[in-house]
Amino acid sequence: MEHEDDMTEDLLRENIRLARENRKLLKKLWRAQMLGFWSRVLFLLIIVGVPVLVYQYYLSDYFSEVREMYDNIRSTLVSTAELTEQATAATILNEIQNRIPDVE
Repeated sequence: MEHEDDMTEDLLRENIRLARENRKLLKKLWRAQMLGFWSRVLFLLIIVGVPVLVYQYYLSDYFSEVREMYDNIRSTLVSTAELTEQATAATILNEIQNRIPDVE
């Protein structure tokens, strides 16, 4: 009977040792998982945040100037097209009037 008690006690000690070792390994795994998670979050913040900050602080003025130049060029082209249409209409009207004989 004493042999069985010694054997049970040895198994219990081995079980406790394995449980402690398991707890240490699980703690290391959890720590590594948290470190991995937060490093991915930081990486994504850097990937998304840096371009936004660069645009906000350095490029927004340039883009607004380019947009303003584009709007000016566009309005100039539109007004030129309108003037061309008016000039063409006036030219056609003058030609028609020149071809019609004067009735007096």
